[in-house]
Amino acid sequence: MALSERLQQLRELGDRPAFHALGDQLHAQSPEAFWSLLLPRLRVEDRSLLLELGEAISLRPNFARPGVTLKIRSQEAVEALTLIGPDLGPGLVRMVITPGVGREGLPELLERLPMERLAELRMDENGVRDRQPQVKRGPGNVIHLGLLGDNRLMQGIQALPALRDLRLCENRIAKEGASILATMQLAKLDLRANPLGLSLIHILTLPTKRIV
Repeated sequence: MALSERLQQLRELGDRPAFHALGDQLHAQSPEAFWSLLLPRLRVEDRSLLLELGEAISLRPNFARPGVTLKIRSQEAVEALTLIGPDLGPGLVRMVITPGVGREGLPELLERLPMERLAELRMDENGVRDRQPQVKRGPGNVIHLGLLGDNRLMQGIQALPALRDLRLCENRIAKEGASILATMQLAKLDLRANPLGLSLIHILTLPTKRIV
């Protein structure tokens, strides 16, 4: 029986432990062959580049829906994936940016990767923030005024067509970010430990959304 058929059989049986155990077993036996099965469009040289990153990046079959879960644990992994871009192929359905990776390069990552099937995104504790005024003092009495924030990243998230499950806990999302997210058709939105304030909660409590 082919790998995809075995995984689908376990998915239909609802056997999550056996599903993940099979993925881990196949990855341990031959990571390169395992990755080529999950992302067949990925070029050999790109696959080698990602495998060199070791634990900074992991790839597994997704249990909830057919496709791939991608977990990113370092800035080096963000840069490598951005470089590869569309050649990664359209198999991504779930992506996790682990806490502490940081927000640098994430807008470019969302713009470059094939995200048309991405249904779940987790990006907790990475300092994602609203656009805010910034004041910098220059030489003498010169003061520079500007805007600093992650609206480009928020707009990149907003543009993901299949996204239904979004988790952005423990970031710095407030009024502007909440307004952007409120336009999305999400089944689940988790914004715990963000400085939303009571006046913003109503923006995010539409029938199709819930704050966990």
